[in-house]
Amino acid sequence: MNATPTTIQKIVLLFWSTYFTLISLTNSLDALKALGVIPQSFTFTSGNFDFVVQTTAPHGVPMFANAIMFAGVILLEISSAVLFWRAFRNREERNLYPAFAVGLILFAGFVVSDEIFISYPIEATHMRIFLGLLVSLITIIILKNYAREKHV
Repeated sequence: MNATPTTIQKIVLLFWSTYFTLISLTNSLDALKALGVIPQSFTFTSGNFDFVVQTTAPHGVPMFANAIMFAGVILLEISSAVLFWRAFRNREERNLYPAFAVGLILFAGFVVSDEIFISYPIEATHMRIFLGLLVSLITIIILKNYAREKHV
C-alpha cells in the first residue's frame, strides 16, 4: 500500500463522515422511537433521548425542551455528516473547514451542556471527540501543506 498524504487525509475524512452518519442515524431512530413511530423493541437506536431526559431532570427541564434540544443535535449531526462527505469527495478548503466547524460546534455545545447539567462522566467523552476533531483538522492541514511543498 502506498500511503500518501492524500491517503491519510481520505482515511480521516472517511472516518468522520461515517461517524457522523452513524450517530445521525441512531439518534434519528431514537427520536422516532421516543415519538412512538417505531416500536420500543427496536434496538438500533442510541438511547440518547432517554439519557438527555435523565440528565436534565434534576433541573426540571420540560419534555418539549428536551425534544427541541435533541432535534437540534440531530440537525447538527446530519449537517456534519453531509459536510464531511462533501469534504471527503473534494478536499478543497471551502469544503474542509465547514465540516470541522459544525462538528466542533456540536461537541463544544455538548461540553458546555455537560457543565450546565453537571454531567461530568460523559463530559470526558465529549471533550475527547472535540479534541479528536481538532487533531484531525490539524493533521489534514499539515498533510496538505506537506503535499504542496513536496508536490506529492
